[in-house]
Amino acid sequence: MKRIKLADEGNHALWASLLSIFAKQKNLYAMNKTLPTPTGSFLLENALEKLHRESMDWLEEIDYWKDEAAFFYSLMLRKKPRAAVAKTKQAKEVEQELIRLSADHMVALRQEVNDHENDLSRIIDSKLLDEQPYRQAHEELKEQVQEVRLSFRKLKQDVFKLVKTSPVKKSTKTKKKDAALV
Repeated sequence: MKRIKLADEGNHALWASLLSIFAKQKNLYAMNKTLPTPTGSFLLENALEKLHRESMDWLEEIDYWKDEAAFFYSLMLRKKPRAAVAKTKQAKEVEQELIRLSADHMVALRQEVNDHENDLSRIIDSKLLDEQPYRQAHEELKEQVQEVRLSFRKLKQDVFKLVKTSPVKKSTKTKKKDAALV
């Protein structure tokens, strides 16, 4: 097996240049900047594009949640007549939480994400603006979206439990068929 001599002048220059490159990259990563090359700025734009895509996904998800909330509300009303829903404390709490989550949290969150997208547009239009506050706001929005996601998931479970335990009102045709079987 052939050993590489580190003392060779050619190898020494190679190692020195590699160490120099790694040191520069380490400093750039520590400062959260990209290389001052066309490739570096392209990578930066990709990072902003990724944040934009994530924001757009959030908007789609919020719209879907609003549709789901409307469906669950109508499902609760179909499974139990309005009077029966008002009778049980749990059903009333689930109904109120469904309305509060869809009317308050989802609407406010959607507006925040839209504002966030407008901020991104200003950053892209003006290369001089600092993007760090935008990135911080993005992380905060990510946490808010996750909180609403978890709240809505729990609410869906509550709706399913409520609807599953509600008595199903049989139609007159079903009653006649049941009577005929007896």
